[in-house]
Amino acid sequence: MICALSHDLRTPLLATPSTLDGMIKGAFGSVNETWKEVFEDYRQTNEDILNLVEVLLNIGRYEQGSSAHLSYDPLNWEKIFVKLIAQIKAYSKCELAFTYKISQSLPTVYGDELEIQRVVQNLLDNAVRVSEKSASISLEVAPFGETQVRVCVRDNGLGIAPFEEEQLFHRFHMGRGKHGKAGLGLYLCR
Repeated sequence: MICALSHDLRTPLLATPSTLDGMIKGAFGSVNETWKEVFEDYRQTNEDILNLVEVLLNIGRYEQGSSAHLSYDPLNWEKIFVKLIAQIKAYSKCELAFTYKISQSLPTVYGDELEIQRVVQNLLDNAVRVSEKSASISLEVAPFGETQVRVCVRDNGLGIAPFEEEQLFHRFHMGRGKHGKAGLGLYLCR
């Protein structure tokens, strides 16, 4: 049901931004600054809803076992980190400082780069939401045993209460402070 509903919602949500862009650019008549701001807010809200629908579609695909089509390529951690930091800086209204560290002795890890980016992006998005306006967020990838790596995202937020750790990766769970959106991001990461 989630997949069917999400799929049906996706089509009109994809069409809305082009209409809003035309309105903002004056395709239907001149638009004052107040209305431009309203349309920009509407476009951002539409984008947020579209992202939620995409998450729901992905959850449905994974729960149906459709993740069998993942790529299996060597991961380039610097490329992943640089790309995600640039994306977050582009849309974040905060002046956060990002740093990353990649261990020199990493084993080669194979995986689907797009899916790994989604996981790291979700963790970064969570870190941005709980961080103060000018805080720093760091990323690190280091060896974990002989054939695995550990990716860490560190921020200066409140942290996770021990009693919430068990619930972190469940659907619709948001930690204390409820800075999240729908409580689906970590579920999808898992």
